[in-house]
Order: sequence, then C-alpha cells, then structure tokens
Amino acid sequence: MGSLLCSATKLETTPAESVGFTKIGRNGMFEISGFDTAGVVSLKRPTLAAALKKAKELVEDGCWDVQVVDPGGQVYTSFEEQAA
Repeated sequence: MGSLLCSATKLETTPAESVGFTKIGRNGMFEISGFDTAGVVSLKRPTLAAALKKAKELVEDGCWDVQVVDPGGQVYTSFEEQAA
C-alpha cells in the first residue's frame, strides 16, 4: 500500500505600507465562543459592542458556555448588562 503525503505551505503576506493597519493584542479581534447542539461556535467581531451583542444573541438562541475574549485576553461571560 502506498502512503499519501501532504505538505502545507505557509503563505507569508504583508499589508502594503500605505494601508496603515495597527495590530492590537493577539489579532485585534474580539473572539466569541460557546457551544450549541451542533458543537463549538466560534466567531469574531471587530468591536467589544459587536461581540457582546452577538454573545447575547447566542445565549438567547440557546448556546451555553458563551464567552467573549478581547485582544488583550480579558474574558467576558455576562452579556445582559454589557450589551444593553
């Protein structure tokens, strides 16, 4: 029997200097994660307000263990007060 060999190539990209991106924390995005009946839910949003809004929607839709992690590593687990 033969074996199938796969190799992955890492693509290095750099934004143009004129674009002016600023990287904050890990990737500059707020990460929302939780679980639903299909498994893991993992989303990203560019602002805390958008992330908290989405987290609240996930909880309302029946997801559990929902949390938001900001680019600095701060974890948010209560969304009713913050998303209002």
